[in-house]
Amino acid sequence: MRYTVSRLLGVIVEQRRILVKSGDKFCAPVVPTPILSSAATAWEGFLFEHHSMPPVVEFPPSMSFPGHLIGITLCDEPPITYWRDRGVERSARLLNGQVGLISSQELIAARQAGASMIHNILIPEATMERVCAELPKRGPIELIPCPNLDDDALRHLILAMGADLKEGCPTGRIFGESIANTIAAYSAQKYASSSCYFQEFRDGLSRHCLRKVLDYIQSNLHRDLGVTEIAHVALISPYYFGKLFKRSTGHTLHQYVLDQRIKKAQGYLASTNMALAEIAAAVGLANQSHFTTAFKKKMCCTPGFYRASVRG
Repeated sequence: MRYTVSRLLGVIVEQRRILVKSGDKFCAPVVPTPILSSAATAWEGFLFEHHSMPPVVEFPPSMSFPGHLIGITLCDEPPITYWRDRGVERSARLLNGQVGLISSQELIAARQAGASMIHNILIPEATMERVCAELPKRGPIELIPCPNLDDDALRHLILAMGADLKEGCPTGRIFGESIANTIAAYSAQKYASSSCYFQEFRDGLSRHCLRKVLDYIQSNLHRDLGVTEIAHVALISPYYFGKLFKRSTGHTLHQYVLDQRIKKAQGYLASTNMALAEIAAAVGLANQSHFTTAFKKKMCCTPGFYRASVRG
C-alpha cells in the first residue's frame, strides 16, 4: 500500500480508502468497503467513494478529515445524522440530493440513523492550495461545516463524476480531474470561512502559450493526459488554466483532447490496417470498448463502419 501525507494536518491518507484521524489512530470512517472507488483509476489529486450506508452507523470518535470532504446523500427515506458540538448534541435530517461539507474540523462524536447511499469526494489540502494558487495571499482554506446544503451545482458535478467513474472513465482522466478542480474552486468561493474570489479573465492564453500547450497535447495524445500536467506547461494553476483554455479555443480541455484523439484515430482507420485495440492505445484511450464508445458518440458511427466507408 502507498500512502501520502498531509503535512498541515499530520493525517495519513491511504490511497485505496478515505481515512480519518481518530485519536492517535487512522481508520476508515465507514467500515464497509465502497461500492465504487477512484483508487483503481489514474485520477490524481483527490479520492472518490460511493458507499451504501447501513441503517445505523457509529462514526469513529474525535475524527477529522485530511482535507475537505464533500458528499451528497441519495435516499428514499431521509436518514438523520447526529453530532456533538461544544457539548451540545445536534441533529439534521438529510434529504435526497443534499450536500454535506466539512474540512479539518474535529467531530467529537457522530452517528447516523437510516439507510442511504453517499457519494464522497475528498480533496486534500495540497489540491485545494494548487487550485487556489492564483488567489491573493491568505491562510489555509477551511469550509464552513454543514451536513445538508441544497446546492444543485455541486450535486450535478458530483453525480457526473460518479457516472464517469461507473463507466470506467472511458475518455481518460481529464474529465474527472476537471470536475474535481471545479468542485474545489466552487466550494472555496462559496463556502470557505474566509472570502475567496476568483478573478475573471476577459482574455485567454497568450498566442505563444496556447501554441505551446496545443503542441504538447498533440505530442502526447497516446498517453492518458492529466489536467495538472497540461496546466504545468502553461505555468498556470489547473482551475484557471481550464477557464483560459476554453476562452482561447471555445472548447473545454476535455472536449478538445477527445476531439484530437478522434481525429488521430480517423487517420489510422483510413490509412492503416491497425486493429481497433491498437488504435485505442495509440490515441490514449483505455481499450477498444472505450474507443468505440467515444468514436461512435462523436462520429455517429462505429470505427469499423467509418473504416469501410472511407475505403469505399
